[in-house]
Amino acid sequence: MESARIAENIAARLRFSNEEKDKFVRLVRWHQFTVNENQTDAAIRRILKNVGLAYMPDMLALRVADRLGGGARATSWRLEDFKKRLVEVQKQPFSIQDLKISGHDVMKIKKIKPGPKVGKYLETLFAEVEKGLPNEREELLKRLDKLT
Repeated sequence: MESARIAENIAARLRFSNEEKDKFVRLVRWHQFTVNENQTDAAIRRILKNVGLAYMPDMLALRVADRLGGGARATSWRLEDFKKRLVEVQKQPFSIQDLKISGHDVMKIKKIKPGPKVGKYLETLFAEVEKGLPNEREELLKRLDKLT
């Protein structure tokens, strides 16, 4: 995106540290994200992933400043709803690393060696957790045993 490229150039010119540059570019790149009541949990997870969990409070502050600069109230019911949803979504598994089983479990149960198949099983399980399978060790082990 053009705005992110411009932000990178500005950050380089101002000699931002890598961390400062990353934050600045992400905030500029993603500050126009959509907030509405129809957003899925997956869409909110994508926003969190793109912005970065550590930068989300700053992103929300930027969103408020953007609203105030445009003559609107500081917040809206949609933004407040989005903040509540952020909290709820963060309680859910965010990535494969958040699963309550590991690649070692997959190799043991499926009797396979390390390799891409292990990752495929974990990806399948993660997709099922996103759709509602409980992220509980026993549930995941049972489901893994049934996968082919």
